[in-house]
Amino acid sequence: MLRNQIYHGRVIHRRSEPSHEFRYPVGMLCVDVACEIENRWLSTSARRRALRFGPSEWMGCGDHPLERINQKLASEGYPPCGRAFVLAQPRMLGWYFNPVCFYFCMGASGLDFIVAEINNTPWDEKYSYVLDARDLNARRSPGGLEFSFPKRFHVSPFFPMDLEYCWRFRVDEDRIEIAMHLHREGLECFFAGMYLDAEPLTQRNLRRFLLRYPMQNVRTLARIYWQAARLWIKRARFYPHPETTEEVTTT
Repeated sequence: MLRNQIYHGRVIHRRSEPSHEFRYPVGMLCVDVACEIENRWLSTSARRRALRFGPSEWMGCGDHPLERINQKLASEGYPPCGRAFVLAQPRMLGWYFNPVCFYFCMGASGLDFIVAEINNTPWDEKYSYVLDARDLNARRSPGGLEFSFPKRFHVSPFFPMDLEYCWRFRVDEDRIEIAMHLHREGLECFFAGMYLDAEPLTQRNLRRFLLRYPMQNVRTLARIYWQAARLWIKRARFYPHPETTEEVTTT
């Protein structure tokens, strides 16, 4: 289903009150967390390269990311996976930031779990949602795999905690689509979508990736603050950090 690849596409955010929408191009890498890649442009170890994408950035940092993923699965009562792919932005020219990293956990018959590791800004906390993809009859929809669950982690100061998520995933080696709908009292108040097309992970394509997304990590962080400023100008309601979220880690 998945393999080591580069993904290109766009991110869309849209909210209803106040009316606000933006979209940006995005480039991401998808690699097996246990693989080792060393070439002119990319390293999955601590070696200096223009792009670095390795265990120091995944699931709380440190070695053995697959072991840490399985520890997270076990903490929520799930069995371990045998293989996992991470989809995220790589560290670029020493800079690293990801609003969210997705871990696709594979079993003998395909995709078993999706772990979404979310980072909030400016608090720099992380929280992981574990989504069980094994019950296909219950979760399959025309839009792909669908998951509904309550919000448990404070991300944006312009949204409260009493919200419900509905996430949809379409995942294969050629294209990944992720759609997140946020509901309050049964009405949709926010939508975020990411639509990505794959290309081979070659040195030539990695060089093009660098030229196409210069300093993408820094630009992503700057865009978050810019959009927050726009919402502030539009007088969006501000919700302070509740400081009660469980299982939050700080980086």
